[in-house]
Amino acid sequence: MQQVSFWITLVLLLSIASQAKPASPTPVKRKTADGTLVTVIIKGDEKSHALFSTDGYLLLSDGKNSLFYADSNAQISNYPAHDIEQRSEEEKAFLHLLDQEKIKDLYFQ
Repeated sequence: MQQVSFWITLVLLLSIASQAKPASPTPVKRKTADGTLVTVIIKGDEKSHALFSTDGYLLLSDGKNSLFYADSNAQISNYPAHDIEQRSEEEKAFLHLLDQEKIKDLYFQ
């Protein structure tokens, strides 16, 4: 009986694990708390995923339906996310200083 239970459990776990699918690479619009629409790309699957701007910046949620850029320590910054054409000069200057690969490495470790 224990062997049957083991095999049933194993089959169930494998079937659940095999259902993990990659996120769609199609950009989607997210409405933030202040009503701003931000185009994001979701990378990952249903177990682990992250949001990115269309030009590759990691975006983090504040838990209140707003998106912010990740800072150089892969933590939420003070800069709300915007689409490229809606960014202020200050926002562009902040983003220019970021090492996107380092941030991704820190976030996903």
